[in-house]
Amino acid sequence: MAKVAAGLLTTGWHVAWPMEDGGSGYDLLAHRQSDKGQEYRRIQVKTALAPRLNRSGNRGPGYKFSSARGKDVKMPYGNDCDLIAFVALDKDLLWVLPPKKVGRTANVQPKNSIPWAALSEI
Repeated sequence: MAKVAAGLLTTGWHVAWPMEDGGSGYDLLAHRQSDKGQEYRRIQVKTALAPRLNRSGNRGPGYKFSSARGKDVKMPYGNDCDLIAFVALDKDLLWVLPPKKVGRTANVQPKNSIPWAALSEI
C-alpha cells in the first residue's frame, strides 16, 4: 500500500488512508486539484510476492491476485472503490484497473503492466 501511495504522491496526487481498516472497501483515497476541478479516486491495493505457479509447478510469467472482498464471502468490489491497483513486489510492476473489469480473481501479465509515472493519469 505504501508503494502505491508513494507513486501517487510523486505524480501529483495527495493521499489519505480511511479511518477504519477493512470496512470502507478501499485502501487509499487519492485527491488532487486539476483543471477539471477537484478529483478523487478511491483505490484498493492488492499485492503479490511472485508470479503464480503454472500447471507444471514452475513460476509462470503471469501474476494472480485475489480481487474480492471479505474472508468468508468473496464478493467483488463493485462501487466500493474506483480503481484496483495490483502490484507485483518482486519485479516492481503495476496494473490499475476499474473494479468492474475485474472478477474475483485477476490474472495479469508483465507485458501489460504500466509505468509508475502513469499514476498521474488515473
